[in-house]
Amino acid sequence: MKIFTQKQLKGRKPLTFKLGWVFALVAGWLLVSSVSSVPLWWANKSEELHNMDIEALELSTNIESLLSRFRPLPQVLSQIPSVVNLLKQPSQQNTHQVNRVLQEMNATLSTEKIFLLNSQGRVIASSNAQMADSVVGEDLSFRAYYQDALHGVHGDYHAVGTTNSRLGHYFPHTLYQQEQLLGVLVIKVNLQYAQGLVDMPGRQFLISDANGVIFLADNPDWLFKLIPGVSNDTLQELSRSQQYGSMEFSRNLFLSKDDAFDELICVQQLAGCKRFLHAYAVNTSNGWTIHLLRSLNAINNKTLVYVSLVGLSYWLLVFGFLFYRSQQRHQQHLKGENHHLESRVSYLTQNLLDKNACLQENVEQLKATNETLEQTRKELIVADRLALLGEVSVGLHHELNQPILAVKAYAENSAELLAQNKHAMAKDNLEQINKITDNMAAIVAQFKVFAKKEHLSHASNLEQILDAALMIAGPKLKKSHVKLNRKIPPNLPKVKCNPILIQQVMVNLIINAQQATECREQAVIELSLGYDTATVYFEVGDNGPGLAADAQDRVFTPFFTTKSTGLGLGLALSKKIIEINHGHIFVKSNSSQGTFFRFELPQTVQDQIQ
Repeated sequence: MKIFTQKQLKGRKPLTFKLGWVFALVAGWLLVSSVSSVPLWWANKSEELHNMDIEALELSTNIESLLSRFRPLPQVLSQIPSVVNLLKQPSQQNTHQVNRVLQEMNATLSTEKIFLLNSQGRVIASSNAQMADSVVGEDLSFRAYYQDALHGVHGDYHAVGTTNSRLGHYFPHTLYQQEQLLGVLVIKVNLQYAQGLVDMPGRQFLISDANGVIFLADNPDWLFKLIPGVSNDTLQELSRSQQYGSMEFSRNLFLSKDDAFDELICVQQLAGCKRFLHAYAVNTSNGWTIHLLRSLNAINNKTLVYVSLVGLSYWLLVFGFLFYRSQQRHQQHLKGENHHLESRVSYLTQNLLDKNACLQENVEQLKATNETLEQTRKELIVADRLALLGEVSVGLHHELNQPILAVKAYAENSAELLAQNKHAMAKDNLEQINKITDNMAAIVAQFKVFAKKEHLSHASNLEQILDAALMIAGPKLKKSHVKLNRKIPPNLPKVKCNPILIQQVMVNLIINAQQATECREQAVIELSLGYDTATVYFEVGDNGPGLAADAQDRVFTPFFTTKSTGLGLGLALSKKIIEINHGHIFVKSNSSQGTFFRFELPQTVQDQIQ
């Protein structure tokens, strides 16, 4: 026999205690779950049955509303003159006319068919007269709607069609002349309309008529089964009227109601009987009964979910209580630690105060440094403005140099023309001088805006800008005997830019190309305009000696030039102008093909953008 010491026994008690609590909690959970399951099942059953009763009543109302839409239509159609004429005076012409009218009305009303019976019950016109399943010529005097018409009774009627065996609902209207029967106009509606209203997920349905025959159901095996209580006389009458054709009715679908629960019903199946929750509603206008069935599995599953939620709530309460007990013990532990932390905080607070005093001293030094930096910044701004003024002055000289030379050329030419008494040509030259001076004034104004880093852009045509640029550069090109080739496509899109600034860039690139070809005997300059999906571009190419590789990398750098007399600002200012107008410019060059400049600007469809 093993003997335990007192210490060992004390060490084993907590384990025994914990296992006892676990068993007690599990037992309590099982008890709560089992006790709550029964009332929850009853509550779910009652709620589901209540919902099914409401749905059955709503569906009965919806079906009645659907059928009532068609009931007045036969009376309306029977008032068509051609229909009455055919019954009074049968003829082939009248028959064709009524067939056409019924066909058009059938398509308009979305019904299955519309047909007309004479006083003997034979079909003399139909909307499907030209189809294979036409009922024209058939004797339908055995149909209930014709028999009712003979006895002065009016009412709609559902039955299986005699030609296509499709179940439909018939809406008749009897036509009389001086209390003598002329004929019956009948509209047939496919009962799939009603099935579309009843069909719903999660439930099964069936519809039985006043005789107890199931004629609509979501389960095909249930069709033409009987509701308990159908008499043999009723079956004989159904066979005589051929309401459901030659269908032989089989056993009852419902075996019996459940003895324990009146709301449950047993449905025959091949493997036996399956119980359903049953609700129904009776349509008083035609005696139909709408049955809704729902499997008990749905209620059982719902009850299981609720019981699971009850069990979950039980365990949440248990774990909440255990958490509360743990928090109580933890609070006691925190009280012991709190005293230690307070002493530690006091030490750190004093340390922070000492460091804060040191930081205050550094802040004072930083303020003094900032004041010095601010003074230096103001001096740099003044120096930057002076440098910008110098840049603008040099740029203004560069941009006005070409127009001034053009004005001089036009003036010299005008003097020669006046000496030769060619006043008209001299007048043209003076007008060109006037336009160039206007452009010079615009350039001066634009340099003022450019210096302030402001610019105005609007939708512009690059072809018109190029024409204005060639007006300025034209005299120099003519004097240098340069061959100028232009390539401009039709319907050139507009661009978003400042036209005066872009004109300056074009003049600068053209004059640079002219100067690059001075060493060539046959100088050629290629000017091209084009566009793609998003941009419009301008290209200038020459057959000059080209640029070296290192020069291409620096060609847009301010004050860099390959000319002996150049300032090196033209291309730098051109690049800046293109970038201001949201475009970009680049250069390609080699010794065999000369130099090629191209800039691209974005397309626009707006009239003006500022």
